Amino acid sequence: VKDKALAQCTALKTFIAPSLRELGSEAFKGCTSLEEVAFPELTDLTKAPFAGCSALKKVTFSLSESISLNEDTFKDCNALTTWVLGALPMEKKASYYHFGTAARTLTLTNEDLLEAIKDDTEEDEDGVIPYSGGKWYGWQVPEKATPPVRFSVKDKAGESVSNATIKLSQSGTPLVTLTTGANGEALFIPSVTGEIDYEISAPHGKAPLTDKVDIEDDREEETPVEVDTFEWKMVKVTMPKTIEHGTLIIIGAGEGEVQGDQMTYLVKEGTLLSFTLDPDTDFLPQALMVNNQPTLPTAKYECMCETVCNASFVKKPEEAKPTFKVEESTSMQ
Repeated sequence: VKDKALAQCTALKTFIAPSLRELGSEAFKGCTSLEEVAFPELTDLTKAPFAGCSALKKVTFSLSESISLNEDTFKDCNALTTWVLGALPMEKKASYYHFGTAARTLTLTNEDLLEAIKDDTEEDEDGVIPYSGGKWYGWQVPEKATPPVRFSVKDKAGESVSNATIKLSQSGTPLVTLTTGANGEALFIPSVTGEIDYEISAPHGKAPLTDKVDIEDDREEETPVEVDTFEWKMVKVTMPKTIEHGTLIIIGAGEGEVQGDQMTYLVKEGTLLSFTLDPDTDFLPQALMVNNQPTLPTAKYECMCETVCNASFVKKPEEAKPTFKVEESTSMQ
């Protein structure tokens, strides 16, 4: 997310990015309706990303490494009440952790962090003892940690499924909707225990996968949920085995099957088809033909159904040869 990328987006309420690792300066500045952010891979929070986010209530940052922050990290975030932490922040300065007057609570994802916070009793740069009276810099410390549930979604070929939606519910009551990152993973920090129903779907996927996970009350480690049976909708693509003057490309396709002078491929729905022109040809692309309909030769076509494709060409116009006209003239002496 680049500098000021979402600044002043006053309608934005939630932003969850499982794989985000970099947040630009004042990225969410002035997002006055923003209530929750979750960036479980993000560690650098020193560029005032949430300045003026007056409605921000809950934040989740790196759950495995220490984060870095400063006095501008949560500037004017006076509504902040819940912070999900996985490791002690690098900086020890009381002024970095006090915002507003609302009661504030930590959610800690592992027992080691809980013990580290309770042992954090030496004065910081401001002369303040971080942990005292059951609170760490004014944040209520829980009696026990809340290890997350880690979903890992892969297809039958073993490839990670990104941008999958995971809907969680308990006894018919919706709990939360997660989205997998580029690694196919998503984290759920549960506030409940017992049997949880989940439904996994993704763009261009077949029927959603459904199952249950049991979240134990006395767990001390993450609860892994590994799903490796996700199936995609597939479509058939047919093209000539050889094409003069250029090449048709099915992005990400494997080996095809030869059928006479044609090649057929079975590809995931939504796969892109494109065309490249041979550099030394005397022809120009006229059209990319898809199911007998012409499209622009420079376009990428999304294969959403059975597709038959080809390409048409026109010969380059001959360059006009220069002509010279010589006229006789006389000059007076």
